[in-house]
Amino acid sequence: MSTAFLQGYARAVVRGLLDQGLVEISEGGLEQAVSDVAEFLVKHGKNRSAIGLTGKALLSSSAVEELFATDEQIKAVVDNLSG
Repeated sequence: MSTAFLQGYARAVVRGLLDQGLVEISEGGLEQAVSDVAEFLVKHGKNRSAIGLTGKALLSSSAVEELFATDEQIKAVVDNLSG
C-alpha cells in the first residue's frame, strides 16, 4: 500500500476514534499520531492485519495518551469509512 493511502487511512481512523472518545491524543498531537500510525503500518504491515496493527501503532505513538478502543471497535470505525 502507498504511504499516501496509509496517511489517509490513519487520519480517518484516528479522527473516527477521537469522535467516539476511544482515544486521547495530546494537545496538538493529531498530525503526529496520524504520521506515527502510517509509518508503523508501512514498517510492520506487510501480510498482516491492518486492524490489529492500527491498535499497536496507536499505542506506540508518543502523541497518544490513552487508547480505549478494542480491535473490534477499531474495525467498526474502519467499516464506517466506506459507507
